Order: sequence, then structure tokens, then C-alpha cells
Amino acid sequence: MPTQEEPSTLIIGAGVFGASTAYHLSLQYKDASKLTVLDRTPAPPTPAASTDINKIIRADYLSPFYTELAYEAMDAWSNWSELKDYYHRTGWIMLDTEDSDLADRIRNVFRDRGHNPTKDVLK
Repeated sequence: MPTQEEPSTLIIGAGVFGASTAYHLSLQYKDASKLTVLDRTPAPPTPAASTDINKIIRADYLSPFYTELAYEAMDAWSNWSELKDYYHRTGWIMLDTEDSDLADRIRNVFRDRGHNPTKDVLK
């Protein structure tokens, strides 16, 4: 039976989600050269929230999938031997208008994940 060739994969964007996707695919692919990541930032990257030593990652997404990826990144950076001394978990600040339910919807994503986003919240 012929072996199935691994597909070539193109990932657009090397931010938190693009880099996470590339990382996880690289663990599954036998031939990492089948992965291509394109980003508009030249290499090496200029300092930015998710690329320099100041790892600022937000997890306040309406999508549970994106929230999980963000928490996965925070966990990895807090345990990565080269970065853990520089990574510090932060709180959450939500600025919203009175007539919007965005903050409540994001809180529901946190609650569904088992977090209590209203603990120690100032209103």
C-alpha cells in the first residue's frame, strides 16, 4: 500500500495563533519543510506584544477556541525555561459601553472554562 504524502500547509500570520498552529503541526509532521508561515513582519521581528520579551497575551475572546489557544500560550510561556523569569500573568480590564453586552459574553466564555472573571472586579 503506497504511503500517503503529507500535505503542504501555508499559515498566514506568525502571531500567537499562527505560531501555535505551526508548532502543533510540526509535532505531527515528519517533514517540517511542508510547513510555511508567512507574516508581514520581517525576521527577526520588531518588538511587539506577542514577539518580544514582554509577553502580553490576552484571553478575552468571544470564541472559546481562541481563549483556549491564549491560555495554552500563557501556560507554555510561564513554564518555558528561557522565558518564565520574564513572564508575569496579568489581570483583565474590560472597557465597554453601557448598552453593550460584550463584557458579559466574554465573562461567560471564562465561566464556561471554569474561571471566575468577576472575582475581585471593580465596577
